[in-house]
Amino acid sequence: MSRAPSAIRGQASVEYLIGCLVVLALVAADAASGESTLSLVIRSIREGFTRFASALSIT
Repeated sequence: MSRAPSAIRGQASVEYLIGCLVVLALVAADAASGESTLSLVIRSIREGFTRFASALSIT
């Protein structure tokens, strides 16, 4: 078996770090507005369903 080059070995760690930083930035942005992340998700789902239901009633 051949081993991966040293430049590729740490790639997964960098990807996980970037993913965690994005999630942390989203949570911090919600903290600035004073609204919790869970309530933001629930409000978004409720609003999306309301728009979907109103679009169905039009057609």
